[in-house]
Amino acid sequence: MRRKVGLGKWMAAVVLVLTAVAIVVLAKGSLFVVQASSDDMAWVNEIPISVVEFNKALRKNRGYSGETPTDEWKQKALDDSVSIKMQQIIAQENGVWSDISYSSFLQQWKRENERRQQAIQNKQVVFGPTQYSEDGYFEYMLSNANIAVKKKMQEQEAGLADGLKAFYERKKDSLYASPGSVKVQQVMLTLLDANHQASLKEKKRQEMEEVKAKLSSGADLEEVAKAYMPEGTISVQQFAANNVRQNLRSPAAQAALKMKQGEISDVIEENGSYILMKCMEKSEPGSAYTPFEEIKEQILKDYIDDKYKEQLQTRISRAQIMVNDRLYQAVKVGE
Repeated sequence: MRRKVGLGKWMAAVVLVLTAVAIVVLAKGSLFVVQASSDDMAWVNEIPISVVEFNKALRKNRGYSGETPTDEWKQKALDDSVSIKMQQIIAQENGVWSDISYSSFLQQWKRENERRQQAIQNKQVVFGPTQYSEDGYFEYMLSNANIAVKKKMQEQEAGLADGLKAFYERKKDSLYASPGSVKVQQVMLTLLDANHQASLKEKKRQEMEEVKAKLSSGADLEEVAKAYMPEGTISVQQFAANNVRQNLRSPAAQAALKMKQGEISDVIEENGSYILMKCMEKSEPGSAYTPFEEIKEQILKDYIDDKYKEQLQTRISRAQIMVNDRLYQAVKVGE
């Protein structure tokens, strides 16, 4: 049977009879389709979604649950299958994916792995994995197709400058609000001697503690550092609250982000050095926006991504989507 649906908001079912006879069972984590005379689970504008493609989406959504896990799981898999097929249709229309049937993809996947195997045998450089998994290569192809489509969209966009500025204003609260940052003046003193040993560690820490005491009484960091430890390095550093990787690795960054303007830090040991900081400026998250001119490339990427997403959703909402009701209803979730 075919069932006509509208994605997201299901329309009244229109049932057409197909001769497909199938048993579909999900047992012990695997989906089996037995004795199916048609291997198409659904159609998007008459373009088929094979059972294999639906199965992939079903497995990917294995953890999905709700009030009725079986039905919601199946529905999520169907929605994702339709979305992926529409992405392929858009790519085909833009001339970046010629044949979007799954059988054609399988042939391309086989040829690509053979090419990679031959290149390795010939001792040639191979970028990426030596052999792609089926799912991995499909994701690679779909991602590249979407990138190519978005590049064409960017080239075709008229009046982009005005559009970007309007997009920035519309999205700045959600996308371009400052994550918060701290600017510090710091002095760094290595605790290693000429032989790369920490023999003077305690002495150098004492020097840093004396500098901290002077700073706490209002003295200028640069003047005090030069007077008490001329071998110290003085610099200005800025730490962003959203730089999670750096912040997790750096005790100085963690301390700086907790400081108030004008505050003096404790002596911090990091990477073979002692660090002392004075907070010069601090901005709280969301207190300002990253200036348009500083992030134009990121705004352009976000703008095209947003337009593509909007186009995809519009195309899906207007598409004629038919479901092989017999196959779909036969999908069961094993205990």
